[in-house]
This record gives sequence, C-alpha cells and structure tokens, in this order.
Amino acid sequence: MPLLGLGVWLNATPIPACKAAFEAGYRHIDCAIAYGNEVDVGTAVRESGLDRKDLFITSKASPRQGKFPTYELAIKAIDDSLTRLEFDYLDLFLLHEASPTLVETWRALIKARDDGRVKSIGVSNFTPEHLEEIKKAGLEAPSVNQIHLHPWYQERNIVDYCNQHSIVIQAYSPLAHARHLDDVDVQAFAKKYKKDAGQILIRYSLQKGGVKHLKEIKAPGLETPNVNQIELDPWCQQKPIVEYQKKNSIVIEAYSPFTVGEYLDDAYLIALAKKVRLTNLVLLSRLFTLNQKIPFEYNKDAT
Repeated sequence: MPLLGLGVWLNATPIPACKAAFEAGYRHIDCAIAYGNEVDVGTAVRESGLDRKDLFITSKASPRQGKFPTYELAIKAIDDSLTRLEFDYLDLFLLHEASPTLVETWRALIKARDDGRVKSIGVSNFTPEHLEEIKKAGLEAPSVNQIHLHPWYQERNIVDYCNQHSIVIQAYSPLAHARHLDDVDVQAFAKKYKKDAGQILIRYSLQKGGVKHLKEIKAPGLETPNVNQIELDPWCQQKPIVEYQKKNSIVIEAYSPFTVGEYLDDAYLIALAKKVRLTNLVLLSRLFTLNQKIPFEYNKDAT
C-alpha cells in the first residue's frame, strides 16, 4: 500500500486531479460510494495508460447510504462499486463508519475478500469500542482504520489501540484544512528542515502511528514531498490536542461539517457521540446533514 495517496472527497470532477496525481507519481486513489465519483475515478485510471496492477484503489461505503443494513446488501454494495469503477477487484474496501450491524457487514467484507473481489478490507472512523466488537465476535481485525488525524485532532486512544493490534492507521485531512500552516511549531520545524508547512504536517501523520506499519495519507497537494528525513517525535508526543468547549451549545454555520474542527472536542458533543456509539466527527456530520446549509444549534440537552 503506497504511503501517499489522493483522496477525491468533494471533487465532482476528479478525472483531471487523478491524472495529475498519476503524473506526479501517486499510485493510490481513495474514493467512496458517498463521494459519488467512482465512475470518474475508473475513467481516470483507464485513461492514464497505467497498468491496473500498478495502482492501489480504495473505496468505501456507509450505512447512511443504506448500503449496509444486511450482509446481502453489503455484498451488493461492493459489487456495485466494482461495476461503477469497471474493475475486477479493489485493492482496499472500507466500512465508512460503524453501524449497529457492523459485525454482520464485516463478515460480508471478509467474504468478498476471500472471493477475490477485494484484496484487503478495513474500516474508517472506528473507535476502539467498535473494533472490540469485531474482536469479541471472533473475527479477524481490520487491516486498516482510516481516521481524521493531524496535530490538532490526534485521536490518541484510537491510534494507540490500532498500534497495539497491528491495524494500519490511514490519516485523512492531514493538512488540517490548511488552518494551521502558520502555527509557530509548524513554522519552526519548516525552517529547521527547509520544508514547507504542508510537508511538516504530512511527516507528522506518517510518524504518528508508529514505524511498524505502512501508512497512507490523502493529501490535496499533488507534489510528492520529500519528508523522510524529518523527525518530529518530541512534537508528536507533546503537542496537545486543541480543545474547544462551550458551556451551553455549539453553533454550526459552515457549509461542511469537516471544516469546523474546533467543535470536535466539545464536551457535550463527545458525550453524545459516546452515547450513540459514533466518533464525534461522524456525529457532527450527521447532525449537519439534518440542517444542510442552515446554521443550527446543538444543545447540551440533546445528551
């Protein structure tokens, strides 16, 4: 699995981006049923002139798309992805988020892997509690857990669990939506190693999960960064999670839930996420979809 890849979330026309990524040396494209662009990703692969076996393509599906309520529909979701991509197999297929039927749907992914429709299987946005459900069911662990990971959203409990159980960490949004490129620590490391801020953040995510596992980062930049000589271990361990808390409510006004990272550590959101057994990022996304484009207030009484 390549260390670096291109994610095509929120990309309605990914063909030019995928082709540019291939020309820059990228060989991993990460898509999903929810992104609505699997057809274009498949087209970009065929038009690239590259051999399919030299590429690593990931897709994923989520219960909120109605694709994983049963074992049978989980299998169908994989087959539908292959049809849209016009591929014989996928290199990696993920459960996009946990659901009450996660054990049943995980069995379906194992079956698809054993049948050769996917080469490897994993999950995304899973907490240790979700991963423990799979373990308690006597099933093999996911090969990958794809999570939101950068210095201001560290998911330490998930990273620690995955490292202890040999589950590869994949980091999405490693550049933190470019909000912290002027951070004093980031700039200090950039100056020390003569790199730009984005390269420093990519290196952080490469190191965060431990050197025993390959890691994959979907970075929006198309340059293949030279980051191997950067050592950030002290910062990885000491940089605190940025905390944002309000006593009564969270007011969300952004179009995308994934651009409001300052809300992710809110105590009330964390409490509600724990109660409904979702990560706070997924919960925030679900709350947002109830009020698309309309500001709304999440009140502590919701817990």
